[in-house]
Amino acid sequence: MIDVKSLKDGDSVEGAFAVRSVDGVGEGLRDYSKKTGRFFVLRVGNSGGDISLKYWGGKNPDAVSALFSSLAVGDVISVKGRCTNDSYSKELVISVNEEVRYGSPEEYVKKAEPGEFDASDFLPTLPEDVIDRLKAELTEFIQSISKPDLKNLVSSFFDDEAFRKSFEKSPAARQNHHNYLGGLLEHSVNVAKLCDAICGFYKLDRDLLITGALLHDSGKTREYNAGASIDITEEGRLIGHIQIAAERVSRNAGAIEGFPEGLRNKIIHMILSHHGELEYGSPKLPAFPEAIALFHADYMDSSVKNTLQEIENRDGEDWIYSKILRRHLTTK
Repeated sequence: MIDVKSLKDGDSVEGAFAVRSVDGVGEGLRDYSKKTGRFFVLRVGNSGGDISLKYWGGKNPDAVSALFSSLAVGDVISVKGRCTNDSYSKELVISVNEEVRYGSPEEYVKKAEPGEFDASDFLPTLPEDVIDRLKAELTEFIQSISKPDLKNLVSSFFDDEAFRKSFEKSPAARQNHHNYLGGLLEHSVNVAKLCDAICGFYKLDRDLLITGALLHDSGKTREYNAGASIDITEEGRLIGHIQIAAERVSRNAGAIEGFPEGLRNKIIHMILSHHGELEYGSPKLPAFPEAIALFHADYMDSSVKNTLQEIENRDGEDWIYSKILRRHLTTK
């Protein structure tokens, strides 16, 4: 397997990668501006990391379009090319040139067939000992909830063996923070830890806040599908993890005899508002202290982790540009 993080300008690349995305920022199929022909940009990767790939088409633009159209997130491709520092994106990319005079020797992108690869080789995952530690911490947080209604609600999720297994192995994102197997578990436990710490500074309902922390992203177990790459399910695209989680909380709370309606509404509100702003995907703005605390804890863990991952993936550069955060970051 190619060690993506050790690649440098001028390195030859020959191996298999999974397609991570085809329609992100700066990606997709395009026409040359000064000559006839087309090229495309993809994000590819393996369990060691991700990198952008630029495919430079030759004299047959229809063939380039057909190749691009045949590729989807989760496909595995065989690649032969070389690494270059891209003048446009200012980052290291794999460059594949269809014209032999530019590629030395002949370079290619070919779609692999099912059975030619093991999907587990292409997704990063947390080590098992880390997952075991996080699972124990998750259990401790559940047990620490003192109010019976809230403990029963949280337990109705995590006592479901299928849900818990999915929760412990799911990613928290497709491309951004915690985008690896076990990422959802890690992110949720981190948010619970931050919320627990916040309760040491302010007079808040800790049980309510921990409940929100553990359930706020629970819909991601059905939003993402992890094969050779992380893709979004149809349910995730049409409904989204926020609404999925809110609906399940409503259903599970309704199945608990005597569960207070006002408490149910507060938990659902925390889930609906945890992105903090309407433009960030929250259908509601945080309207009480615990909801505001949850938003900030979630934002802190996701944004700090985003920054750390971007710096880690671009090792050796003093300054990098973050497309996610839309700013330059120093790695010193």
